Amino acid sequence: MHDLVTEYRDENGEVHFEKNTNLMLPPGKHPVIMSEDDLSYYHAYENQGIASKLVLDENGKVKCEYINENGETLVGDYDVVPLLSSFIDAHPDFSYHNRHCMIALTGYNGVFGYRTDTVYLTRDPEHLDANQAIWLEQHPEFDFDQDVAEAKVIADALKAEGYEFASHTWGHRRVNTASVEALKEDNEKWVNTVVPIVGEVDSIIFAHGTDLCGPEDYSYDNEKFAYFKSVGYNYYANVDGSVPVWNQLRDNYVRTGRRRLQAVSGDDRRPERDG
Repeated sequence: MHDLVTEYRDENGEVHFEKNTNLMLPPGKHPVIMSEDDLSYYHAYENQGIASKLVLDENGKVKCEYINENGETLVGDYDVVPLLSSFIDAHPDFSYHNRHCMIALTGYNGVFGYRTDTVYLTRDPEHLDANQAIWLEQHPEFDFDQDVAEAKVIADALKAEGYEFASHTWGHRRVNTASVEALKEDNEKWVNTVVPIVGEVDSIIFAHGTDLCGPEDYSYDNEKFAYFKSVGYNYYANVDGSVPVWNQLRDNYVRTGRRRLQAVSGDDRRPERDG
């Protein structure tokens, strides 16, 4: 998304955006902006034929740990990130300036399959859900500080490979129906538990494909936009299947629609967190 515009700051330090008129692509190449949501490997995905976490292989490349039906632990291209990276390694002309993908993270179950949310440290029964409690019982050797450290290693490796990060809200919240106060509390959790691992971000990809309003421009009269803008979010994305897809490149923000490539089979297992 950042390649769509050029950024500059005025004398007051305010960020402004203009269309990038130097975005040059080879003839015959059609640009796409790729993003992946929820790269957190939720407890709800366990025993569902899905990878368990991201790890580094012997060459320092980000791969997936996958436990098969026989209980064997395998490392390989078992999810979007390593599949995409391997494809770009083989076809570097697919990627503009080695851009890979924007990864939008929640935080309530940690990130990348590492249990980095503070509830795993405090084990506060008021906020610990059933899946988390069961997981902690099954992993008595769990070391919170070690998981945080390993998650940071993965984040740094992903950035080195060409990925960047965005918020997906801490609790996979529906921003269209949540109150401003709830979104503030949620974002503070994201900043406190995810930013220390991935670094600061200026992009938010809304969960459930929701948005702060309809197709009209964002306005500071919209309290939710005013809040997100005040804490540093400049790039916004929803889900929109319009043809052609629409973008809003405005002086003070960048907004784009996304098209879903593949839905989760069956019902969406991602629980929405309110606590």
